[in-house]
Amino acid sequence: MKMNYVRFGTGKKTMLLLPGLSLKPVCPSLDAIKQAYDLFARDYTVYLFDRREDIEEGYSLKQMALDTLKKVKELGLKDLYLYGVSQGGMIAQIMAIEEPSVIHKLALCSTCSRLKDTRVLEEWSRSALENDIPSLIENFAEKVYSPAFYKQYKEMIFSAYSDLSKQELRHFKILSEAIRDYDLSEMLQRVNIPTLVLGSRKDQIIPVEEMEETAFAQLEFEARGQIDWWTFGRLQGEETLPEAVKRCMLKLIELLDKQQKVMLVDAVDEDGNVVAGLMAHQSNDGVSSTYNVITGNMAVRVIQSQLDSTIKMYLQGVRDSLGRKVLYRGLYPGE
Repeated sequence: MKMNYVRFGTGKKTMLLLPGLSLKPVCPSLDAIKQAYDLFARDYTVYLFDRREDIEEGYSLKQMALDTLKKVKELGLKDLYLYGVSQGGMIAQIMAIEEPSVIHKLALCSTCSRLKDTRVLEEWSRSALENDIPSLIENFAEKVYSPAFYKQYKEMIFSAYSDLSKQELRHFKILSEAIRDYDLSEMLQRVNIPTLVLGSRKDQIIPVEEMEETAFAQLEFEARGQIDWWTFGRLQGEETLPEAVKRCMLKLIELLDKQQKVMLVDAVDEDGNVVAGLMAHQSNDGVSSTYNVITGNMAVRVIQSQLDSTIKMYLQGVRDSLGRKVLYRGLYPGE
């Protein structure tokens, strides 16, 4: 297996970057990569993996994830801060399902658990198959970059990709086609890793609603976990469970929304680390923004306690199909 990677930074923690779909391998652009992620170089040893080179038709996203995990093990990496962008985020989600033990925290940018509209990908694949390099570059760049960036750097982008080889076109076509059958929507509840989801409402490939689906799956997992804990699993398989989960998710969203208003001066220490509260950010050009939140330990404890109180209050009036009360914890002093 030939999978190239680059490494930089001197930190004790390990970050793995999985880039999105690209017309050419990313690793040769090491200087640009180091400049873009220089912020992490002090605290992290940063790795960036390209996709496997020797691939055949039908190469799937799951195979990409398994190959990436194989490379992770070859290099002896563990406790990863895993950051996946676009297709890289899809691979990261599969990795989190297949081998959660190697991942410490997960960040997903401009990605989703399933992509319902694949017409853009089909256009790219057709242009690559027909060797129509100008159309492919134009269509790809217009969708991937912001209008302002594309307008400013259009000539540079065309110059960088105008010499695409047949092998690179074939490689791009196989990778883009792998997304068509991708669907993790029924499996995301298996991801029990702290996760940050980033996206933009102006993304032209992945609708923000599909990015949000990933975040909502995490909320549902949290709500179900809390309900199981309070009831010793007595609601599993009961008709009342979906309503209980929905109520808990809505409460969690409400709490997150309130915590989002925490002043950043109270949430970030002098080194820029998030220590409490939650943070939302939107770039100056309005193209990229976080629609989810970064959580700190203090904020998590606040949300947890309030969520516990809400679940407990709601479940006190819930009975299972045999008429038995389902709330066991907290009914008596000392429990």
